[in-house]
Amino acid sequence: MIPPRDIRFVQQKAFKLLSEGQSLDALKELILTEGGDAEQVQTLSAKYEADYAFLMQETGKSTRKAASSYQLAGGVILLGGVGLTTLSYLSMDGQGAVFFWGILVIGAILVARGVSLKADG
Repeated sequence: MIPPRDIRFVQQKAFKLLSEGQSLDALKELILTEGGDAEQVQTLSAKYEADYAFLMQETGKSTRKAASSYQLAGGVILLGGVGLTTLSYLSMDGQGAVFFWGILVIGAILVARGVSLKADG
């Protein structure tokens, strides 16, 4: 039987196994090698699997939220750069324009990072 003080350490090992894509059988074997009895194998393996699924769901939510924030901020910055560039073109009567490359590039990078995060999550 796994002592209550060691359950947390076994859970960390179980999460590592699950993140590596190991099967439920590998999880049950881990609990057995750590000294778990048949009852703990059933209860802990189900609990760890449910906890891991919940953790991945919550991580996905925070990733999607961060992606949306990057996309929104990048879009605003990119539109600001386009607006400033357009304003400089109009103020020079068609004789040229000042391109605000820094603002345009930073906005594009933030939008791309948000799209990348959303694709991963």
